[in-house]
Amino acid sequence: MLNADNRVLESIIQCEILARCKAGEDLPCSKIVSVQDVPLREHQVPEPWTGHLENARLVFISSNPSIDPLEAYPRWGDDIAESVRYFTDRFDGGKGQILDGVRSPLPGGGWSTGVVRFWASVRQRAFELIPDAIPGIDYALTEVVHCKSKNEIGVAEARHTCATKYLPQVVSAASEARVFAVIGVHAAREVSQLFHLGLDGEHRYVEFVHDGRPRAFVYLDHPSSGGKKKRFATAVTPEQLDRLRTEFAATTI
Repeated sequence: MLNADNRVLESIIQCEILARCKAGEDLPCSKIVSVQDVPLREHQVPEPWTGHLENARLVFISSNPSIDPLEAYPRWGDDIAESVRYFTDRFDGGKGQILDGVRSPLPGGGWSTGVVRFWASVRQRAFELIPDAIPGIDYALTEVVHCKSKNEIGVAEARHTCATKYLPQVVSAASEARVFAVIGVHAAREVSQLFHLGLDGEHRYVEFVHDGRPRAFVYLDHPSSGGKKKRFATAVTPEQLDRLRTEFAATTI
């Protein structure tokens, strides 16, 4: 039986806007959906989040997931329960799952010898606040646009539609999250607009009460950008950093 969090996850996986785009409607998401020129059944589903979001104390929000056409990744026609397990357990390090938070599974078994640079950067940011952070348990990943593409194709057009439809539900599902790290310009602009936070290049730290819970939002430059504030230590003041670390030190799962 699905819990409330899994119902949110399922609604993103089976996004009705994606289905309408595939059926030929001209919508804000049409450009990003058209990146995958395959029948709907074979379409790689939108990525709702990665990790056990309901337990994560730290959640990273970026622009959208990258796509690899050959990845062993859920398709629209796959069993929905298996897809739910795929995303929630994805960081757990088992067969077909991400190893150590940084190494992607290979189609034939085992893991890549190199690391995924974005995942590696996120893990290092988590270590800034939680030195012994466990990927998928202490932190989870999500996006403002859930459909996959290369080089953020279609993100600018889709982000307001996708974020408005799903991000408040995702933030609510992250019931244990104390901090949301917002990565990159696309994510920062949409998150700031949606929650009226005023995040920008000069204002990178905001405390906000959502669902009766105190949250902190921190805007970090994307790891692949030319920005200089990619770490918590460079994005916030020493006093703000101490507050974040103290909050995590006082919190256990």
